[in-house]
Amino acid sequence: IETARALQMGDNHFKIQLMREGQPLEGVQVEARAFKPHHGPQMPARDFRADATEEGGGLYRATLPLDHKCGTWRFGLSIQKDGERLGAFRASMPFL
Repeated sequence: IETARALQMGDNHFKIQLMREGQPLEGVQVEARAFKPHHGPQMPARDFRADATEEGGGLYRATLPLDHKCGTWRFGLSIQKDGERLGAFRASMPFL
């Protein structure tokens, strides 16, 4: 998973390349998620989700809006095909 630039306020575009046993993983449903935990009354938790769009060759794209710039965001992917969960991915990225 990668972004075109550093995280920013507003829409952030993610490129997701999925491979399985060295081959592009196509025809799956990918849900992208950005989550920021609660940090006191002035900073409630944030949770954004978006379905990724398949572009072919195992490449998917998703856009997630980020509305708070301080701290670390947690990102995740959920990958399914025909209702069966194939896998998940999680990572954290600081908002610089």
